[in-house]
Amino acid sequence: MELSLDELLTTTPLMQARPEVLVPTDRRISWVHSSEIYDIEPLLAGGEVLLTTGLGLVGANDAALTRYTEAIAARGAAALVLELGRTFVRPPEALVDACARTGLGLVVLHAVVAFVRIARVANERILGHEAGGLRRADALARGLTDALLHRRGIQAMVATI
Repeated sequence: MELSLDELLTTTPLMQARPEVLVPTDRRISWVHSSEIYDIEPLLAGGEVLLTTGLGLVGANDAALTRYTEAIAARGAAALVLELGRTFVRPPEALVDACARTGLGLVVLHAVVAFVRIARVANERILGHEAGGLRRADALARGLTDALLHRRGIQAMVATI
């Protein structure tokens, strides 16, 4: 299961960081993690939200910021969440422009929060949705098997579904 950006923004740790959405996205979020690696794109599978302080972007010019954003977007990442204050006091315009152009969501955080808290809560929600879906699928399979084994007929199977 996946989350929307709006659902992610309702988590307590993220709300405590005073998020501001600069570039909205409708891309679904399949995982949340953090990295300061500039060349992160080979490690992405799609659907990720990448939490960063921007440390890996220190000294990057506009062209490098654009390449970084385009590479992340090309791998199918959902959004970039940039904590302001440690590395950048405001988001670089090249980054904002590239996110807007590629459809990569961009959220800035105006307060410091441990990224592990954001990732843990978000990923538990994602996994909880998946586990709920698996439980429902298992219950359906058991109900259909029971109807078949006890020869209850097609009406019982349809009712189970």
